[in-house]
Amino acid sequence: FLGAGWSPDARLWGVHHLAFLSPARWFAAAGFCAALAVPAIAGALGNGIAAIGVRVVASIWAPWAVAVVVLAFGALNAIDFPFLGDGIAWSNGLRAGTFFYYFEPLAIAASRAVAGIAATSDAARGAAVLPILLGPVYVYGTARLCRAVFDEAWARGTGWALLILNPVLLFYCGYLESYPLLVVVQVFYAWASVQSARGRCAFWVSTLLGSVAAATHVSAVSWLPVLLVVAHERSQQASSSEGAVSPRTRGVVRGALAMFGALIVAAGLVRAVGVHPGRLLEAIAGHTGLGGHSWTWLFSARHAVDVANQLLLLLAPAFVVLFAGLAHAAPLRRAWRPGGLPPVWRVVLALLVGPLVIALGIEPRIGGARDWDLFTPLLLPAVLLCVRAARHLREPARTGIAGRAVGLALVTTLAWLAVGVSAERSARRLEVLQQPHALITNYARGYANETLGIYYRDHDPAAARDAWQRATEANANNPRYFNNLGNEEIRLGNQAAACAAFQRTLELGLDEYFVLYNVAGCARVEERFAVAESLLTVLVQRAPERAEAWSDRGFVRLRVQRPHDAMADLQTALELAPRDPENWYRIGLAHMELGDMQRASAAWQRTLQLDPRHPRALRRLRGSGSQ
Repeated sequence: FLGAGWSPDARLWGVHHLAFLSPARWFAAAGFCAALAVPAIAGALGNGIAAIGVRVVASIWAPWAVAVVVLAFGALNAIDFPFLGDGIAWSNGLRAGTFFYYFEPLAIAASRAVAGIAATSDAARGAAVLPILLGPVYVYGTARLCRAVFDEAWARGTGWALLILNPVLLFYCGYLESYPLLVVVQVFYAWASVQSARGRCAFWVSTLLGSVAAATHVSAVSWLPVLLVVAHERSQQASSSEGAVSPRTRGVVRGALAMFGALIVAAGLVRAVGVHPGRLLEAIAGHTGLGGHSWTWLFSARHAVDVANQLLLLLAPAFVVLFAGLAHAAPLRRAWRPGGLPPVWRVVLALLVGPLVIALGIEPRIGGARDWDLFTPLLLPAVLLCVRAARHLREPARTGIAGRAVGLALVTTLAWLAVGVSAERSARRLEVLQQPHALITNYARGYANETLGIYYRDHDPAAARDAWQRATEANANNPRYFNNLGNEEIRLGNQAAACAAFQRTLELGLDEYFVLYNVAGCARVEERFAVAESLLTVLVQRAPERAEAWSDRGFVRLRVQRPHDAMADLQTALELAPRDPENWYRIGLAHMELGDMQRASAAWQRTLQLDPRHPRALRRLRGSGSQ
C-alpha cells in the first residue's frame, strides 16, 4: 500500500492514491502506518474503537452525532468536478432532461426530484444534494445494523468504523451516480432481513426494500435470494401441525413467492418513474449490458489484477481482521461449520453472494477507475463477515488487530477523499490512467479522456485538445469526440486541424445543427462557397429561428457577388438578433456592395455602438472617411 503510494502507476489504481498527495503527507501516512506495528499504539486505538461500540453503536441517538459530522463534511467538501464513475454522463443527462441509463431508473428519478426541489440553476449541482443528504442516513443505518448483528462491543465498534472509514464515504460528498442511494438501501435491506430472520421485523418490509433496491439499480436483483434464506429461517421457527408441509418446503415456496413479488413491485416502480421494463431488459441484453460482455476477459490476467485492485481498495482493512481470524484455523472451522452458523450470519452470507458474482463476472468497461463503484455492494457483507471471523480472538490480540485495521482504513479513506474531492488531483490521477500499460479498455480510455477534455476546457485549452485527441484515438468511431476536438483546435487557432475534425464528425453520421454549422464555416474559410451555401441552406430550413445560419449564408452570398440575396438573409438575421454587432457589420458590407455608402457607414457606426472595438468596422469607417 505504501509502495504503490510512492509513485503512481496505472496498473495499481486501487491503492496509488497516496501518490497524489504532497511528500510531507505521504511521510505522515507512512509514519502513522508504521506506528500501528507497535502493540501499545494499536491496542490504544483498538480500545477506542471498542469504546465506540459500547457508547455510540449501543445508543439509539448517539450515531446521529457522527451522522451530522458526515453531513457537514459532505456539504463542505463536495466534489469539485464529476471525475468519478459515470459522473459526466449523469451531469449531461440531468441537464438535458433525458433518461440516459435504463439500469438505474429509480436513482435517476430521485436525483431529478431533488434537483427540482433544490431549484438551482444547474440541475447536476442540484442533484448532488441527494447524496450529501444520504450520508447521515448511511452512518445511522450502519450503526443500527452493527448493533443488530454483533453482541461484543469491539466487534460493533470495529465493524461500524470499517463501514464508515472507506472510500464509499466519497459517495456522500455530492457523487453523481446511483450508488449513494443503492448502498443506503442495501444497509436497510440487510437490517430488515436480519431482523426478519429473527422474527423481529415483518417479512414484507425486507421484500419491499429488495424491490426498491432492484429498481434503484438492476444489479440488486442479485440480492433477492436473501429472501429465500429469510423465509427458510422464519419457517424453521414457526410451528407446523402434523402432516402439514415441511418447514423447509414452506420456506422455499414462501421465499420464491417473495422474490417474484419483489420483481413485480420493482417493475411497477420502474414503470412509475417513466421507464418501460422492456427497455430495461433490452439494455441488459444490449451492447451496453451482457450483449457487449467479453467472456474471454473472465479468464484473463487483467481480470485478476482488476479483482485485486477492487479488493485492496475496498476491503484491505477488513482483510487485516480476517487474516487474524484465519491464523486460528481450528476455532474458526468450528465457528463456521454448517450447524454452527447462526441464522443472522446465514442472511449476511447470502447477501455477499450476489455482489460477489457481479464483482467477478461483470466486466467493468466505463469509468477511468475501472467502475470501482460497481463493486461497492461487496463492502457491507464482506466487512461484517470478516469481523465475525475474528470474534474468537482474545484480548489483547483483538484490540490490537482492530486498531491496525481501523488505522489503515483511516489512512486509506483520508487519502482517497483528498484525491476524490479535489478536481486537480482527480485530473492528475486520470492522466496517469492513460499510460500505455494501463488496464482500461479503449472504450473506458475514450470516456476518461472525454471527462478530462470537459474539465480542461476552462483550465487549459492545450490539455483539453490533447485529451480529445486521445479520445479519438481510443474510439475512432465516436463523432462527439471529433466535434469537441475541432472546437478545441478552433480555440487554439488551428483552423486546418479543426476543419479536418469537423469533417470527420460529419462523416461519422453526426449531422446535428452545430456540426453542419462548423463544417459550413470551414468551407467558407477555405472559399468553397458552393458547399458552404448548400450546408447553410439546410440549416436555415431546419432552424429558421436561429440567426447565425442566416447571417453566414448572407455573408457567403456577398462573397459570390449576390448582394440582393445576401441583403435578404442579413435582414432576417438582424430581425432575429438585432444586438449582434456582426450582423450590423455585414449589413454594412451589403449596402456597400449595392453602392449605398451612406447606409453602409450608418450600419458600421451601429456596429461600433454595440462593440466599440470591432476592428473591421473601425477600418471600414476610416477608409470611407466617416467618423
